Amino acid sequence: MKNGYTPKEFAYSMAVDHLEQLWKHTDYWTDQEHLTEVNIKQVKEQIEKLRSKLADTAKLDTTSLM
Repeated sequence: MKNGYTPKEFAYSMAVDHLEQLWKHTDYWTDQEHLTEVNIKQVKEQIEKLRSKLADTAKLDTTSLM
């Protein structure tokens, strides 16, 4: 690919970027009335773990969101 990524790396990169946006812009998913502040914090932690795992698998350079 001309962007320097393999197709797998590019797909992982898009997934990592999307998870980062979900972490940063919580208005996409925090308006659900059953979510408490503690739940939101826990979900954000899990988003960061998933994002980090995907980035590590694809050997992408990222920084922690936390």
